[in-house]
Formats: sequence, C-alpha cells, structure tokens
Amino acid sequence: MITRKARRSGFTVLEMLLAIGLTGVVVGLASMMATKSSDIWRRQQERAQASRAGWGWVDRVATELRMALPPADLGKTGEFAGSSKKTTLYEALGQKGEWPAETEQRLRMTRLNDDTIRFPTADLRDTLGHEAHGLVQYSLKRDGEGRVLGVARIVTLPGAGEKEVETLESKEIVSLGFQCLNAEGQWLDEWMAADKLPRAVRITVATLAAKDGTDPRVIWFSTLVYLPMAERIPL
Repeated sequence: MITRKARRSGFTVLEMLLAIGLTGVVVGLASMMATKSSDIWRRQQERAQASRAGWGWVDRVATELRMALPPADLGKTGEFAGSSKKTTLYEALGQKGEWPAETEQRLRMTRLNDDTIRFPTADLRDTLGHEAHGLVQYSLKRDGEGRVLGVARIVTLPGAGEKEVETLESKEIVSLGFQCLNAEGQWLDEWMAADKLPRAVRITVATLAAKDGTDPRVIWFSTLVYLPMAERIPL
C-alpha cells in the first residue's frame, strides 16, 4: 500500500530570509526617497526665505534712497557718501576651521561687498513724530568674530542733535554693495563728491540660502535706483 506524505503549509527559512531582505530593500529605498524629497523641500524653503529677505532689503533701501535730497539742503551737515570694502563669504560667516577643505576654498573664493552709504533725506521723523530732514546710513553690522548680524540703519537728525542706531537683524544678509553713477556716465565704487548726488545708485544684496551651514551658498539681488533730485539746482 502506497502512502503519501502530507504537504506542510508555511514558509521555509530561506523563503523567510528572502522576504525579509526584499522588505528591507523596499523600506530602505522608500526612506531614501522620503529623505531626498524632504531635503529638496527644505532647500526650496530656505531659498524662498532668502529671496524674500533679499528683495525686501533691496526694496527698502531703494525706496528710501529715492527720497535723497541734494546735500546743500541740509547745509554743512548734509552729505552724500559711499565707501567700498571687499570681503569673502568665509569671513562673513565667521566660522573658522569648521569646513571641509573644498568647501572652505569655495567660501574664500566667493567675493562679497561690505559697503556703506550715507545720504540726506526728508523722509524722517523726529521725536515728536514730525517730518524732518536728516542723514540715513546703511551698512553691515558684525560681531567680534566678523560674523554678519544684519544691516545697521543709522539715522541722524542734525537739528535735534540726536543720533539713532537701529540694527535690523537678518541672518540671511551677507553682502551689501553700492555703485554710484556720475555725470560723465561712469560707475564708481566710492562716491567722494559729498556736496552732490549721483545720478543713480546700483544696489546689490547677497543672501545666504543655506542656514544650516552644511553647504552655504549665496543668492544675488540687484536693482538700479535713479535719484530724481540729482539734477535739481539747489536753492
């Protein structure tokens, strides 16, 4: 009499190991894709925030600069001045010795501006809230290690003899640059004719796109501002 062995239901050890291995591969691939998508989204958010900061600063400075008055309107206390200074992204971040060799070299090669501009304007308010003429200055503010903390806006009201310093913190801003157009059509990095206005000013701002510091890169923004009062004959 011939008997048949009953077939066992279930998986063999080899099949189970194979299923576990395939599941691990699928989970690993899904995790990599999710991490990559999250990283792309984070970078897009950082870039969008840096863009908003850059254009916001360009618009703010440009709006106030359009109100610039001929220096003679403020008498001896009025002047228009622009100074130029060069720096690097490595110095702007103020983190020495914390970068891989290739990243550090790129940071040292990324040139930035550390310019200052000062101009007379009537678009100010005194302590009583009245309209007043005065001087406005924009420049970068740094800490003891050279790290950029934000943009310093200095307002001087000569008539009231007061000086107000306002630091507008923005971790994204790492470069502030100005170029002035003279009557001969030349663009100058520095403006030495304090008694007259340039015809136009080119404003350039650079923002930091990666705040986590792993791979810092900058985005540049620039606009051209014509000064309506530059051609006016002072009274």
